[in-house]
Amino acid sequence: MAVEHPEWISALIVQNVNAYSEGLGSGFKKIMTMEDVGDKAEVENILKSIISSEGIKVQNKPRVQLSPLISIPMLI
Repeated sequence: MAVEHPEWISALIVQNVNAYSEGLGSGFKKIMTMEDVGDKAEVENILKSIISSEGIKVQNKPRVQLSPLISIPMLI
């Protein structure tokens, strides 16, 4: 689609992440423990909340106070 209509493209968002269990933190360990004991429903609820619109906003919210001169456009 982009090759056929390059005028439709105004920006590219590229994300490349390698995840290792050591770097995922205590929250992920809790999910893995729940998975191990068979609490699949709760694991599914947590994962759905992480990938929900609100979950994505929280994950991508700046964690530092930005200068009022800096603007970050929100796509969601």
